[in-house]
Amino acid sequence: MNVGPYVFPGLDNTDMLEHILRMCCNAARVEREQAVSSSRLKEVVMARQFTTYRLKEIGALVNHTHSSVVHHLNLAKDYIRFKDSEFMKLFNRIA
Repeated sequence: MNVGPYVFPGLDNTDMLEHILRMCCNAARVEREQAVSSSRLKEVVMARQFTTYRLKEIGALVNHTHSSVVHHLNLAKDYIRFKDSEFMKLFNRIA
């Protein structure tokens, strides 16, 4: 999914990131508080993996470092490549 800054007119980057996070949480059926926690539950981790903003911005939003975001991007690519059923269900709900 590639969400550009003009998809949600009137939202600044912080609001847009928050909106995308909430969309992802809703699709993954996890609470926002879970997504910004250090939880390693698969459904929580997958909710964090759907956005195209700078790694530092994404990390700051979910209380993780940019290196954690890189790690999760690589996981997401693997989930897509191997057609992980849970991940693909979530991907299709968001995309």
